[in-house]
Amino acid sequence: MNDRITVHPNPATDRITVSGNIPSGELLLFDLNGKLLWQKKNDTAQNNMVIDITGLSSGVYLLSVGSIMKKAIIR
Repeated sequence: MNDRITVHPNPATDRITVSGNIPSGELLLFDLNGKLLWQKKNDTAQNNMVIDITGLSSGVYLLSVGSIMKKAIIR
């Protein structure tokens, strides 16, 4: 079920694209300490969403898309 959402490019430098069957709800980006860094409310289901990550430090982050968690690597 996790395969219906992809995050690319991964690793990324300035933006990541979330593709697939993105449900309505919130997209949340956390650091590995659980700190919420970014969020966006998604009122309708979508197939693609671009997230600007230019202000984030290099590292591993977790992206929550509905009940799905994906790892995003920023370099």
